[in-house]
Amino acid sequence: MPSLFRKYRPQRFADVAEQEHVVKTLTQQILQGSLAQVYLFSGPRGVGKTTIARLLAKSLQCTNKDAGSAEACGVCPSCTYAAEGKMMDTIEIDAASQTGVDAVRENIVEGVRFGPSLGKYKVFIIDEVHMLSTASFNALLKTLEEPPKFAIFILATTELHKIPATVLSRCQRFAFTRIPVPAMVERLRSLTKAEGRTVEESVFIRIARLSEGCLRDAESLLGQVFDSVEGNVTDDAAKAVLPNSSLSLLNTLMDLLAAKNIAEAAHEVKRASEAGASLRHVHDDFLEYVQAVVFAVWGDNPAKTYDEATAKTIVAAAQKLGSRKAVALLDALLAARLRQTPALLPELPLQVAFFSWQQDTCHPEQKPDPVPDPIKPQPAPQPIAQTPILTTIPSLNSSPSHSPQSLPTSSLHNFPLRAYGPIGPEATSPTTPPPQRDASIQAKWGRCLEKAKEAGPGYALMVGSAQFVGMESNNTLLVEFPYQMHADRMQDPKNSKILLDAIKEICLLPEETY
Repeated sequence: MPSLFRKYRPQRFADVAEQEHVVKTLTQQILQGSLAQVYLFSGPRGVGKTTIARLLAKSLQCTNKDAGSAEACGVCPSCTYAAEGKMMDTIEIDAASQTGVDAVRENIVEGVRFGPSLGKYKVFIIDEVHMLSTASFNALLKTLEEPPKFAIFILATTELHKIPATVLSRCQRFAFTRIPVPAMVERLRSLTKAEGRTVEESVFIRIARLSEGCLRDAESLLGQVFDSVEGNVTDDAAKAVLPNSSLSLLNTLMDLLAAKNIAEAAHEVKRASEAGASLRHVHDDFLEYVQAVVFAVWGDNPAKTYDEATAKTIVAAAQKLGSRKAVALLDALLAARLRQTPALLPELPLQVAFFSWQQDTCHPEQKPDPVPDPIKPQPAPQPIAQTPILTTIPSLNSSPSHSPQSLPTSSLHNFPLRAYGPIGPEATSPTTPPPQRDASIQAKWGRCLEKAKEAGPGYALMVGSAQFVGMESNNTLLVEFPYQMHADRMQDPKNSKILLDAIKEICLLPEETY
């Protein structure tokens, strides 16, 4: 019995799942007779590149097509041969197995010299074209540059960046996208109905999530379930066949983090590792998950890509965390993903991300939780009001009686600079006198940061969101940072000097010099 994706491969443009932007453009070109001679289809595996290439070839070679329609008739000799895979005017080449220059010369360079046998066009479909060798691309280039009028080339690739620029410049490109979960679920429902089977809705959603946007994978998994389970396919029966999904773990982690139960979230990761979960895949999945939380903060509907229960968890987390904490969590996960850890401790990157996120987003008026004695029971800690951290950075002398723009160039020294975070009205200490804003620095603050960012990408990341608050009566600069760790790094005199030098260069030079 053929696999589901072969048995139900679309035979018309109208049957293709998603990829409307590709189908619409190609059908319009067929109707208007404005075809390109070289197409390049790029995108993830299993999203319809080869299928649409064959449909295009079938439509072009159809000899009995209805006027005003781009669909092949399906009954003429060309369509019959195409359905049986015997169409001589359609040459399919798997570049992954035929990478050599001899194969290109024999199948394409020589084959393009002869016209079509049945219709008007001869179509060459080269799958995984990025696998061709340099010599093969060079042999193909001349043919692509000046092809015969009857020749149509369709190149398909999953790795667009490996295609030489000389080939790209001769192609009309189409970018294929991953199939979203709702569209994939709808496709799986139709296949299930066609097979006369009954499947619980949760199984469709599980398969759609596991396939990661690849429709061919989803159809293969559904076929595997049909072969293994008799009668009604329940969620419990499908679990014995389908790979484990990390979605339930992600929901649990998100609930724990939103409830500020960081320790339990770290333990949950450890338990998943001991149960055999691939934490690198879990980390990647959680990055996508938290990204959905960030978008949900700004009004996006996660139900477009997640099941109803998961979407509710995402929305609830977005409401609890807010934009700043959600973005900070995404940033911490992304930073931790790049770390390499010992094979015996695969859970460390996620755990470190959780702990770092908790510290960076800790409310400045809250005292960090005391470390409990693991032996002696401790009473529940009571919240204690605490003034925010204000870190003063050492600097050279400066006169408190002069504003920055009035200091002569010969007496320029580092101003005292006070950095603190996070940004917010709660970050201002009640013991600190209200700062006097300096109009010159405030007006040119953006240019000051741009100058400081020239120190390097790491420094640019640190000062990118810094805000100038003003100047205190003792001529001390006040700078706010969105994250306390960035404010702490400004304690290093080397870091503070870079920012101070940038401020002096931009704000203290005569206007006409910059």
